[in-house]
Amino acid sequence: MPRVYQCIEWNDTTQQCDVAAWIEQASILDVLPTVEQANTVGGAFFASIVAIAALSLLIPRSQDHE
Repeated sequence: MPRVYQCIEWNDTTQQCDVAAWIEQASILDVLPTVEQANTVGGAFFASIVAIAALSLLIPRSQDHE
């Protein structure tokens, strides 16, 4: 994670920073899944689509509409 120097306490009277610190800043790469997680979710998604398609072929639709 990149670190940024940021003001924590700003003094309005002197218009200066009283307390500053190095803070780790999150990036978009921190919230992306790992390859293993993506493969697991992708496999589960694909299996659910296949299961829905198979069930739609096995369960007959009612013909109530005239």
